Amino acid sequence: MTREEAYARCPPDSYVEFYGGRWLIVPFAPVEQPQFFVCSPESVGVFSARRGFEIAGFDRQRAA
Repeated sequence: MTREEAYARCPPDSYVEFYGGRWLIVPFAPVEQPQFFVCSPESVGVFSARRGFEIAGFDRQRAA
């Protein structure tokens, strides 16, 4: 398929890419963020508080 053919056949929910010496029509896919990377103000606050407790506990262990 030539570049012109790929662009002519490309639907609105796809894009054209040259890969491996060929023109490809690649459909857009919904992107989902892994749950590990999804954070909210609440989860950040919990993490920060937990981290603060870990640091405070570590400091107490070093002092003893």
